[in-house]
Amino acid sequence: MWNPYEQSLSFLIPTLNLPARVEWQLYQILQRNLAPVFSGDVNPRGTLERAQEEADRMLTPQLMQ
Repeated sequence: MWNPYEQSLSFLIPTLNLPARVEWQLYQILQRNLAPVFSGDVNPRGTLERAQEEADRMLTPQLMQ
């Protein structure tokens, strides 16, 4: 069973018409970067900035194809 943190991730992903592989990668980026925020180990602002940079770097080229 998913915990509330994992359940909330589905609400963070924009409702765009993304290819399934890109949507799954975005979910993984958010999960990897936000887990430490929810556990109180890191600052949310810096973590979200890093998640955005990672998503831009990894997903933009795929979306431009």
